[in-house]
Amino acid sequence: MAYNGVLEAFLAYVCTPADLRAQSHMMAAASAALIVTVLAGARVFGAGDAALVWANTASMAVRAVYSWRFAHRFCKVRAMPHRQRETERALGLAALRPPLGVLVAFAAAAVCTRWSAAAHRWHIALGGACLGVYLVVCYVLERRRFLRTIAVLRRSQK
Repeated sequence: MAYNGVLEAFLAYVCTPADLRAQSHMMAAASAALIVTVLAGARVFGAGDAALVWANTASMAVRAVYSWRFAHRFCKVRAMPHRQRETERALGLAALRPPLGVLVAFAAAAVCTRWSAAAHRWHIALGGACLGVYLVVCYVLERRRFLRTIAVLRRSQK
């Protein structure tokens, strides 16, 4: 979600009117798909409220991919040749995967939360504690990568 926010903000900052038109068309199509997905998920598949959550997740993923592709193309065209490697490292597909420690923390939090829901004991407190631990792990392991991505995006504007 952090990448999505940064990349959408970057797109909004550097886009031309033509880029903005293209993004508006994509957003309109994504919104229409969101509505269809929610209705189909809720009515056809009986997913209820979960359909809204999954449809929003898919919509955010579409927006993130669109913004990532825009930033990648923008940096590739505008970045100086000696910065191509840095751009690829910050915006390449490998940069999208969280470090192993973040994935392990997420899995551990999921297991603990599921266990506490089944046991009905301290469920909310344990979920909150897991969230706190997970956010600390993400901050420690992802901070450099996040700052590096912002730095690459800022340099490519010049």
